[in-house]
Amino acid sequence: MRVSVRLYRCALVALVLMLSLARTAKADTYALYNLGDDNGRNLIGITASGAVVTSHPCGAYSADTCYSTFVDGVEVSDAATAPPLSYDDGTACGGPAGYSAVGGAVCNNGWTAFYNFYGSNGDPNGVYVGTSTNLTDVGVLADRGGDLNAAGDFAFVNGRDEWFYEAVDLSTASTPEPSSLFLLGSGALSVVGVVRRRMRSQAKRA
Repeated sequence: MRVSVRLYRCALVALVLMLSLARTAKADTYALYNLGDDNGRNLIGITASGAVVTSHPCGAYSADTCYSTFVDGVEVSDAATAPPLSYDDGTACGGPAGYSAVGGAVCNNGWTAFYNFYGSNGDPNGVYVGTSTNLTDVGVLADRGGDLNAAGDFAFVNGRDEWFYEAVDLSTASTPEPSSLFLLGSGALSVVGVVRRRMRSQAKRA
């Protein structure tokens, strides 16, 4: 009887642990790409798939505007006309609690990207991307511009060093898949059911 009670308690503890772990979000990993000099250039936007477009002067006497498209840090096209892309830039928002987001902040689909520079207001310098409870410092500074897509990829301008950057989220999944949780939960509940049946049968015999 004591063994059955112990098994029952162990199964319940295992179920509670699995459910609590399932709620624990992981900080995502980012790949940082330098997209080149930002002098005389502008950040046009970022697509849902993470393609970044910038503009720059071109043509005779630099009187025209050309558009460069980058995918994972590599320039894949440079054209005299804007590429027919749909951008997913996010919207301006406030920084998470505890951060003033001196440089600015942008939100999209539950993600937040913001940046601080020059030690303003005592906040840590750097560019941060993630959810309000799981932020990742991508390791560089920024002081203007920033577009964030719904997958958590962030394009921004480091005006101090005069470079464009893109931080690409390599692990957007922050929780286990629902099917995995279902299998874990059903397995633990099955163990609990078996233990309870054994306890009942032993109680009847007694």
